[in-house]
Amino acid sequence: MIDRKRTLAPMVCIVGGLMLGLGIGLMLRPAATEPPGPNAADIGFAQDMAVHHGQALVMADFAIDRAQSPQLRAMARQILVTQAGERGLLQGWLTMWKAPQLPVGEPMTWMPDHRGKHGHAMPGMATTAQLQRLGETAGRSFDREYAVLMTRHHEGGIAMAKAAQQRASLPDVRSLAASMVRQQAEEVAQLRPFLASAGR
Repeated sequence: MIDRKRTLAPMVCIVGGLMLGLGIGLMLRPAATEPPGPNAADIGFAQDMAVHHGQALVMADFAIDRAQSPQLRAMARQILVTQAGERGLLQGWLTMWKAPQLPVGEPMTWMPDHRGKHGHAMPGMATTAQLQRLGETAGRSFDREYAVLMTRHHEGGIAMAKAAQQRASLPDVRSLAASMVRQQAEEVAQLRPFLASAGR
């Protein structure tokens, strides 16, 4: 029997590595004039969204093993590949910018409107207790809980990406943020039937 985790893990690592290299390559491409440098939103978004994506990868990995729905398992594989690649791109940019991979202080300082309402918490993140419970659930119960947590997680990610579209100075960052909004909005729509069964 093929071990899905073992077959997917190398693919995720390869995609993440390729995207990290692509991110550095995009920033190194020659230009007629000196390109603008990253502002606080470029750096903060890259740092925080890389962490945000990390949690989505954990939940998607759970779904591949525990979801009853083939649709959810297929979506989880898509999330693993897409978000691992995006995280590699974000981390590649941070390396290129000589910026820390994590904020030196508190996260979310680049998004002051959110901080005013929620402090330093990243929008949509599941708690440690919620992740632990998700990892201990399987079958139809897992499908319902995963749909709730991933929908909330994606909605938080969309809010962050929309803020980056408005605040980031670099076109590549704004373009990636726009792609994230589109992709995650599509996945939220796919999760709606499962939310209905969960009474949400």
